[in-house]
Amino acid sequence: MKVIFVESKDTFQKSQLDKLIAKMHLSPADLIFLESQNDINSADKIFSSDEEKILGLAPEIVNWEFKNETIDKIKNLKGVCLATTSYNWVDGAYLKKKGIPLTNSPHYSTEAVAEHAIFLMLSIARKIPLIIDNKWELDYKEHIGFEVKGKTMGIIGLGSIGSRIAEIGAAIGMDVIYWSKNSKNKNYKYVELNDLFNLSDFIFPTYALNDETKQIINKHRINLMKPTASLVNVVSIDIYDYKYLFKKIESNELYGLGADDKKHKRLKNLNILVSPDMAWYTKESLERNINIWIESILSVYTENLINVVN
Repeated sequence: MKVIFVESKDTFQKSQLDKLIAKMHLSPADLIFLESQNDINSADKIFSSDEEKILGLAPEIVNWEFKNETIDKIKNLKGVCLATTSYNWVDGAYLKKKGIPLTNSPHYSTEAVAEHAIFLMLSIARKIPLIIDNKWELDYKEHIGFEVKGKTMGIIGLGSIGSRIAEIGAAIGMDVIYWSKNSKNKNYKYVELNDLFNLSDFIFPTYALNDETKQIINKHRINLMKPTASLVNVVSIDIYDYKYLFKKIESNELYGLGADDKKHKRLKNLNILVSPDMAWYTKESLERNINIWIESILSVYTENLINVVN
Protein backbone atom coordinates (compact mmCIF):
# COMPACT_ATOMS: atom_id res chain seq x y z
CA MET A 1 0.00 0.00 0.00
CA LYS A 2 1.16 3.51 -0.86
CA VAL A 3 -0.30 6.81 0.32
CA ILE A 4 0.37 9.52 -2.23
CA PHE A 5 -0.05 13.06 -0.90
CA VAL A 6 -0.40 15.95 -3.31
CA GLU A 7 0.88 18.29 -0.63
CA SER A 8 4.11 19.39 1.01
CA LYS A 9 5.51 17.05 3.66
CA ASP A 10 6.06 20.09 5.89
CA THR A 11 2.28 20.43 6.24
CA PHE A 12 2.19 17.41 8.57
CA GLN A 13 3.38 16.90 12.10
CA LYS A 14 5.63 13.90 12.63
CA SER A 15 3.07 12.35 14.99
CA GLN A 16 0.40 12.53 12.30
CA LEU A 17 2.54 10.71 9.77
CA ASP A 18 3.67 8.20 12.39
CA LYS A 19 0.01 7.38 13.06
CA LEU A 20 -0.53 6.51 9.41
CA ILE A 21 2.61 4.40 9.30
CA ALA A 22 1.70 2.47 12.45
CA LYS A 23 -1.98 1.84 11.68
CA MET A 24 -1.43 0.97 8.02
CA HIS A 25 1.75 -1.06 8.67
CA LEU A 26 3.75 1.09 6.26
CA SER A 27 7.36 2.10 6.02
CA PRO A 28 8.22 5.83 5.76
CA ALA A 29 9.02 5.21 2.08
CA ASP A 30 5.38 4.22 1.50
CA LEU A 31 4.34 7.83 2.10
CA ILE A 32 4.96 9.76 -1.11
CA PHE A 33 4.71 13.54 -1.35
CA LEU A 34 4.12 15.26 -4.68
CA GLU A 35 4.91 18.85 -3.75
CA SER A 36 4.56 20.59 -7.12
CA GLN A 37 2.80 20.24 -10.44
CA ASN A 38 6.12 19.07 -11.90
CA ASP A 39 6.19 16.25 -9.34
CA ILE A 40 2.72 15.18 -10.50
CA ASN A 41 3.71 15.36 -14.16
CA SER A 42 6.73 13.13 -13.55
CA ALA A 43 4.99 10.61 -11.28
CA ASP A 44 4.10 8.08 -13.99
CA LYS A 45 6.34 5.41 -12.49
CA ILE A 46 4.62 5.83 -9.11
CA PHE A 47 1.14 5.90 -10.62
CA SER A 48 1.67 2.82 -12.78
CA SER A 49 2.99 0.49 -10.09
CA ASP A 50 0.82 -2.49 -9.11
CA GLU A 51 0.63 -1.59 -5.43
CA GLU A 52 -2.65 -0.39 -3.95
CA LYS A 53 -2.77 3.37 -3.53
CA ILE A 54 -4.72 5.98 -1.61
CA LEU A 55 -4.50 9.54 -2.89
CA GLY A 56 -4.45 12.35 -0.33
CA LEU A 57 -5.31 15.46 -2.29
CA ALA A 58 -4.95 19.11 -1.26
CA PRO A 59 -6.08 21.84 -3.65
CA GLU A 60 -3.36 24.45 -3.88
CA ILE A 61 -0.77 22.59 -5.96
CA VAL A 62 -3.38 21.58 -8.55
CA ASN A 63 -5.12 24.98 -8.45
CA TRP A 64 -8.40 23.43 -7.25
CA GLU A 65 -8.69 21.09 -10.23
CA PHE A 66 -7.72 17.42 -10.46
CA LYS A 67 -8.46 16.06 -13.90
CA ASN A 68 -9.96 12.69 -14.70
CA GLU A 69 -7.09 11.86 -17.06
CA THR A 70 -4.72 12.08 -14.09
CA ILE A 71 -6.99 9.80 -12.07
CA ASP A 72 -6.91 7.30 -14.96
CA LYS A 73 -3.13 7.14 -14.73
CA ILE A 74 -3.18 5.94 -11.12
CA LYS A 75 -3.31 2.15 -11.18
CA ASN A 76 -5.03 0.26 -8.35
CA LEU A 77 -6.41 3.43 -6.74
CA LYS A 78 -8.48 2.56 -3.66
CA GLY A 79 -9.63 6.02 -2.59
CA VAL A 80 -9.25 9.77 -3.04
CA CYS A 81 -9.23 11.70 0.23
CA LEU A 82 -9.54 15.48 0.09
CA ALA A 83 -8.08 17.90 2.60
CA THR A 84 -10.99 20.27 1.96
CA THR A 85 -14.62 20.41 3.00
CA SER A 86 -15.62 21.39 -0.54
CA TYR A 87 -15.39 18.56 -3.06
CA ASN A 88 -16.81 19.93 -6.32
CA TRP A 89 -13.28 20.42 -7.67
CA VAL A 90 -12.93 16.64 -8.15
CA ASP A 91 -15.27 14.57 -10.33
CA GLY A 92 -16.90 12.42 -7.66
CA ALA A 93 -19.37 10.86 -10.09
CA TYR A 94 -16.51 9.71 -12.32
CA LEU A 95 -14.72 8.17 -9.33
CA LYS A 96 -17.93 6.43 -8.26
CA LYS A 97 -18.29 4.82 -11.70
CA LYS A 98 -14.79 3.42 -11.20
CA GLY A 99 -15.72 2.13 -7.73
CA ILE A 100 -13.43 4.62 -5.97
CA PRO A 101 -14.69 6.46 -2.86
CA LEU A 102 -14.16 10.20 -2.55
CA THR A 103 -13.93 11.65 0.97
CA ASN A 104 -13.71 15.19 2.27
CA SER A 105 -12.65 16.82 5.56
CA PRO A 106 -15.79 18.33 7.12
CA HIS A 107 -16.28 20.72 10.04
CA TYR A 108 -12.63 21.34 10.84
CA SER A 109 -12.93 25.13 10.60
CA THR A 110 -16.37 25.69 12.11
CA GLU A 111 -15.11 27.52 15.18
CA ALA A 112 -12.54 29.58 13.28
CA VAL A 113 -15.02 30.68 10.61
CA ALA A 114 -17.75 31.52 13.11
CA GLU A 115 -15.37 33.60 15.24
CA HIS A 116 -14.14 35.44 12.15
CA ALA A 117 -17.73 36.23 11.18
CA ILE A 118 -18.32 37.80 14.59
CA PHE A 119 -15.06 39.78 14.23
CA LEU A 120 -16.24 41.17 10.88
CA MET A 121 -19.64 42.05 12.34
CA LEU A 122 -18.16 43.93 15.29
CA SER A 123 -15.68 45.73 13.04
CA ILE A 124 -18.49 46.91 10.77
CA ALA A 125 -20.69 47.92 13.73
CA ARG A 126 -17.88 50.15 15.07
CA LYS A 127 -16.91 51.49 11.61
CA ILE A 128 -13.34 50.21 11.87
CA PRO A 129 -12.82 50.31 8.05
CA LEU A 130 -13.57 54.05 8.01
CA ILE A 131 -11.27 54.67 10.97
CA ILE A 132 -8.47 52.75 9.23
CA ASP A 133 -8.97 54.84 6.07
CA ASN A 134 -8.74 57.95 8.24
CA LYS A 135 -5.27 56.81 9.41
CA TRP A 136 -6.67 55.68 12.78
CA GLU A 137 -7.85 59.19 13.59
CA LEU A 138 -11.30 59.20 15.18
CA ASP A 139 -13.90 61.55 13.74
CA TYR A 140 -16.39 61.88 16.57
CA LYS A 141 -19.24 62.76 14.21
CA GLU A 142 -18.64 60.33 11.34
CA HIS A 143 -17.25 57.31 13.17
CA ILE A 144 -19.80 56.72 15.90
CA GLY A 145 -20.75 53.04 15.91
CA PHE A 146 -23.38 51.01 17.73
CA GLU A 147 -23.61 48.08 20.10
CA VAL A 148 -24.80 44.74 18.75
CA LYS A 149 -26.62 43.67 21.92
CA GLY A 150 -30.34 43.75 21.18
CA LYS A 151 -29.79 43.86 17.42
CA THR A 152 -31.13 41.16 15.10
CA MET A 153 -28.83 38.57 13.56
CA GLY A 154 -30.26 36.79 10.52
CA ILE A 155 -28.71 33.44 9.59
CA ILE A 156 -29.33 31.94 6.14
CA GLY A 157 -28.55 28.23 6.43
CA LEU A 158 -28.33 26.60 9.83
CA GLY A 159 -25.55 24.08 9.30
CA SER A 160 -22.55 23.75 11.60
CA ILE A 161 -21.13 27.22 10.88
CA GLY A 162 -24.50 28.98 10.90
CA SER A 163 -25.43 27.25 14.16
CA ARG A 164 -22.20 28.32 15.83
CA ILE A 165 -22.60 31.95 14.66
CA ALA A 166 -26.15 31.88 16.03
CA GLU A 167 -24.92 30.48 19.34
CA ILE A 168 -22.33 33.25 19.74
CA GLY A 169 -24.80 35.91 18.67
CA ALA A 170 -27.36 34.76 21.24
CA ALA A 171 -24.67 34.63 23.93
CA ILE A 172 -23.81 38.31 23.42
CA GLY A 173 -27.44 39.35 23.58
CA MET A 174 -28.53 39.45 19.95
CA ASP A 175 -31.94 38.36 18.73
CA VAL A 176 -31.34 35.45 16.33
CA ILE A 177 -33.66 34.67 13.43
CA TYR A 178 -32.95 32.20 10.65
CA TRP A 179 -34.06 30.62 7.42
CA SER A 180 -32.84 27.15 6.48
CA LYS A 181 -34.00 24.73 3.82
CA ASN A 182 -33.40 21.62 5.91
CA SER A 183 -32.18 22.33 9.45
CA LYS A 184 -34.47 23.57 12.23
CA ASN A 185 -33.64 24.81 15.72
CA LYS A 186 -36.30 25.67 18.31
CA ASN A 187 -33.85 27.96 20.14
CA TYR A 188 -34.12 30.56 17.37
CA LYS A 189 -37.03 32.04 15.44
CA TYR A 190 -37.63 30.70 11.94
CA VAL A 191 -38.73 33.29 9.36
CA GLU A 192 -39.25 33.35 5.61
CA LEU A 193 -36.35 34.61 3.52
CA ASN A 194 -37.87 37.98 2.58
CA ASP A 195 -38.74 38.63 6.22
CA LEU A 196 -35.19 37.82 7.25
CA PHE A 197 -33.81 40.43 4.87
CA ASN A 198 -36.34 42.97 6.08
CA LEU A 199 -35.84 42.40 9.82
CA SER A 200 -32.11 41.72 10.24
CA ASP A 201 -29.43 44.18 11.31
CA PHE A 202 -26.72 41.72 10.25
CA ILE A 203 -27.27 38.99 7.67
CA PHE A 204 -24.97 35.96 7.60
CA PRO A 205 -25.20 33.68 4.54
CA THR A 206 -23.84 30.30 5.65
CA TYR A 207 -25.32 27.95 3.07
CA ALA A 208 -23.63 25.67 0.55
CA LEU A 209 -23.28 27.22 -2.88
CA ASN A 210 -25.09 25.49 -5.74
CA ASP A 211 -27.22 26.47 -8.73
CA GLU A 212 -30.31 26.88 -6.57
CA THR A 213 -28.76 28.83 -3.69
CA LYS A 214 -26.95 31.23 -6.01
CA GLN A 215 -30.31 32.95 -6.41
CA ILE A 216 -30.93 33.59 -2.70
CA ILE A 217 -29.22 37.00 -2.39
CA ASN A 218 -30.64 38.92 -5.33
CA LYS A 219 -31.22 42.62 -5.88
CA HIS A 220 -34.83 42.35 -4.77
CA ARG A 221 -33.85 40.95 -1.38
CA ILE A 222 -30.94 43.37 -0.96
CA ASN A 223 -33.45 46.17 -1.48
CA LEU A 224 -35.51 44.77 1.40
CA MET A 225 -32.63 45.42 3.83
CA LYS A 226 -32.78 48.37 6.22
CA PRO A 227 -30.37 51.30 5.63
CA THR A 228 -28.84 50.38 9.01
CA ALA A 229 -28.29 46.73 8.02
CA SER A 230 -25.10 44.97 6.94
CA LEU A 231 -24.12 41.72 5.24
CA VAL A 232 -21.39 39.47 6.64
CA ASN A 233 -20.14 36.69 4.37
CA VAL A 234 -17.49 34.15 5.39
CA VAL A 235 -18.51 31.06 3.46
CA SER A 236 -19.01 31.52 -0.27
CA ILE A 237 -17.88 33.90 -2.97
CA ASP A 238 -19.95 35.04 -5.92
CA ILE A 239 -23.26 34.72 -4.07
CA TYR A 240 -24.27 38.32 -4.64
CA ASP A 241 -23.59 41.35 -6.81
CA TYR A 242 -20.65 43.11 -5.14
CA LYS A 243 -20.92 46.22 -7.28
CA TYR A 244 -24.57 46.61 -6.37
CA LEU A 245 -23.80 46.22 -2.66
CA PHE A 246 -20.97 48.75 -2.89
CA LYS A 247 -23.33 51.21 -4.59
CA LYS A 248 -25.96 50.73 -1.86
CA ILE A 249 -23.37 51.32 0.87
CA GLU A 250 -21.92 54.35 -0.91
CA SER A 251 -25.38 55.94 -1.14
CA ASN A 252 -26.06 55.17 2.58
CA GLU A 253 -28.81 52.70 1.69
CA LEU A 254 -26.90 50.00 3.55
CA TYR A 255 -24.67 50.29 6.61
CA GLY A 256 -21.79 48.00 5.69
CA LEU A 257 -20.28 44.77 4.41
CA GLY A 258 -17.87 42.28 5.93
CA ALA A 259 -16.49 39.57 3.64
CA ASP A 260 -13.78 36.95 3.74
CA ASP A 261 -12.86 36.95 0.07
CA LYS A 262 -9.50 37.25 -1.67
CA LYS A 263 -11.19 37.71 -5.04
CA HIS A 264 -12.92 41.03 -4.45
CA LYS A 265 -11.32 44.17 -3.05
CA ARG A 266 -12.98 46.76 -0.85
CA LEU A 267 -13.47 50.37 -1.77
CA LYS A 268 -11.85 52.94 0.49
CA ASN A 269 -13.90 55.36 2.56
CA LEU A 270 -16.80 52.94 2.76
CA ASN A 271 -17.77 50.79 5.75
CA ILE A 272 -16.53 47.64 4.04
CA LEU A 273 -14.01 45.21 5.53
CA VAL A 274 -12.66 42.44 3.29
CA SER A 275 -10.22 39.87 4.69
CA PRO A 276 -8.06 37.70 2.43
CA ASP A 277 -9.73 34.26 2.66
CA MET A 278 -8.48 33.77 6.21
CA ALA A 279 -11.62 32.88 8.18
CA TRP A 280 -10.64 29.21 8.37
CA TYR A 281 -6.96 29.86 9.04
CA THR A 282 -6.08 29.17 12.67
CA LYS A 283 -3.58 26.88 14.34
CA GLU A 284 -6.39 24.77 15.76
CA SER A 285 -8.34 24.40 12.52
CA LEU A 286 -5.21 23.39 10.61
CA GLU A 287 -4.47 20.67 13.13
CA ARG A 288 -8.08 19.43 13.05
CA ASN A 289 -8.00 19.49 9.25
CA ILE A 290 -4.99 17.17 9.01
CA ASN A 291 -6.35 14.86 11.69
CA ILE A 292 -9.69 14.48 9.88
CA TRP A 293 -7.86 13.99 6.59
CA ILE A 294 -5.76 11.19 8.08
CA GLU A 295 -8.81 9.52 9.62
CA SER A 296 -10.46 9.51 6.18
CA ILE A 297 -7.39 7.85 4.68
CA LEU A 298 -7.39 5.24 7.43
CA SER A 299 -11.08 4.58 6.79
CA VAL A 300 -10.30 3.74 3.16
CA TYR A 301 -7.55 1.40 4.31
CA THR A 302 -9.83 -0.41 6.80
CA GLU A 303 -12.83 -0.23 4.42
CA ASN A 304 -14.90 1.34 7.24
CA LEU A 305 -15.49 4.46 5.20
CA ILE A 306 -16.20 7.88 6.72
CA ASN A 307 -16.77 11.32 5.16
CA VAL A 308 -17.71 9.83 1.78
CA VAL A 309 -19.17 12.45 -0.59
CA ASN A 310 -19.74 10.42 -3.77
